[in-house]
This record gives sequence, C-alpha cells and structure tokens, in this order.
Amino acid sequence: MTRNASLLLVALLAISTVPALQAEAKDKPHFAVTIDTTAIGTPPDATTAARDMQAVLSAQAERTPVREELAIRDARQTLSGFLEEMNADIDKDELKKARRLFKDATKALEKALAPVKGRFERPRPFKANSDIKTCATKLPPSSSFPSTHAGTGTLYAALLTHVAPEKTAELEKRGLDYGWSRVVCGFHYPSDTEAGRTGGRLVAAALMKDPDFVARLNAVAPQLRKALGL
Repeated sequence: MTRNASLLLVALLAISTVPALQAEAKDKPHFAVTIDTTAIGTPPDATTAARDMQAVLSAQAERTPVREELAIRDARQTLSGFLEEMNADIDKDELKKARRLFKDATKALEKALAPVKGRFERPRPFKANSDIKTCATKLPPSSSFPSTHAGTGTLYAALLTHVAPEKTAELEKRGLDYGWSRVVCGFHYPSDTEAGRTGGRLVAAALMKDPDFVARLNAVAPQLRKALGL
C-alpha cells in the first residue's frame, strides 16, 4: 500500500468513528460522583413494608385529578417542570445552560443510584398489589428502591438553594412534593422516596465539591434567580 493510500485509509477510519464517539459523549454524564451508598440504607423489613403499602394505598385514595397531573409532570425530571410549580417565570431559552447543567446533574444522580437499585431489585407497588392504580404515564421499568425521582427533587432543591438561599424553605417543600409524586402514582413506597432523598443530598454535596460544576452553577445563577423572582 502506498503512503497516500495509507493516509486515506486512516482518515476514513477516523471519520467513520466520529458518530460513535459523539453518541457515546452524548450519553455519558458530564459529571461523575462517588457517594457512600451504604448511607442510603436497605429496603424495609416486613412490618415496615406493610405500612409502606398502606401509605401508597392511602395516597391513591386521596389522589385528585389535579394532583395526578402534577405527578405526571414531575415524572419528566426537568428543571423547567420543577420551577413551574413554584410559579417561576420560565424562559427556556434564557435557562438553556441551566437546564443543561441540571440534566447533567440528574445523570450523575442516576449513575450513582443505579448500583443500589440493581442490588436490591425491590418490586414497585403496582407490581406487588393489583389494587394500585398508576398514573396515566409510562410505567417505570427499573426496581423501586431507592427513588431516583425523589433524589432528583432533593438534588434540584439543594442546588437551587445554593443560588437562592432566601428560597430555602420553598425549595425544600417543592423537593418533598416532587418525591411524593411517585407515591401518588403508585410507582414508589415512602421508604423508597426517603432513600432517594438521602441519595440526592449525597450527590448534591459531591457535585458542590467539583470546581467545574460550581463554576457552571454560579454562571447560571443570575438566570435562575430571575426565574425565581429574585
């Protein structure tokens, strides 16, 4: 093979790998964190599990169409959705960088909690009890413990508190409601949401130790404060 032919072959091979590399980069979280997963705990014993199920059934009985709609919106795990329920002024274009950052944070959370989910494989309430009527949205395929969505609500609240400390109480309440949406839908038990919140706090603390993450969060702080009416 001539030198020119060899160079051409190398170039073609490089071009052919670009889409694969781009796809891999797109799927890979921009931030990876290490947390102490033992702090999340384990699924409850039989007695607590029975109380867990009763709490889900009670939440089902109390569910209103309005609360179900909120739970369905919360299932999307987006910064915009989290803020909208706080009567925030959402400009998606203005919040583009913030939305990207919080999506990256969610991916870091999901990756951190995945080993715990895989370790316990706790069946979700709607699979354990046919009386559970789920919300009219896609059924989650993964196991129940811990709740990644509850972790997301806690994570978002913690990160937003960093840029808007005067809204701490409101943000924490929104984070709790966000996690409870999963119980309302019959997708999680209360103990799942508690474990998820622990995971969310751990991931938030780990991210806030990453200088790159903090720099990006501080850069979008003005836009987030504006959205929160500050």
